[in-house]
Amino acid sequence: MTFEKAVQALIAAGLLEPTQAQTAITTLQQPNVEFTYPDWAKALTKAGLIASTDTDTAADVMEKAGWAEAKDDPDAFRQGLEGAGIY
Repeated sequence: MTFEKAVQALIAAGLLEPTQAQTAITTLQQPNVEFTYPDWAKALTKAGLIASTDTDTAADVMEKAGWAEAKDDPDAFRQGLEGAGIY
């Protein structure tokens, strides 16, 4: 899943404001952020974009969106993994 799609999932879930989308994407692009949904959620929390009480929920939202993408568009999902050096 791309950072953009992860951020859109958080916006759709009401965990992130649309006006914070670019800041969230920039936060996730930092080299010190690992390629896991819990790490993404922690990075967004540390940046003050997500409430600390919503960190686990945010990770779950992104994970579910990732699995939905894998099911609905396996090629895009694979490309995301390749882009991260995982596939």
